[in-house]
Amino acid sequence: MESLEIKAYTIYHDVSGQGQRGMRSISGGLSRFGENIRIEIIIEDEEQAVEVAEKIYNKYLSSRYAGIVYLEKIRVVK
Repeated sequence: MESLEIKAYTIYHDVSGQGQRGMRSISGGLSRFGENIRIEIIIEDEEQAVEVAEKIYNKYLSSRYAGIVYLEKIRVVK
């Protein structure tokens, strides 16, 4: 995340589910974390969000790992 200049994010561990690539259990996934994970990043600037999504896709999702990148308009209530 640091190389993408992301200062805040959330990682959910022990993510599992089923989809086009079959069942994904909590074991396996990204070797650094040791299991399947979900990373959540909120970026206010749309241009920056698209840039980060493209970098994540190109580095990890195009060939190495299964994953989905969502680009959504949201409202954060704190």
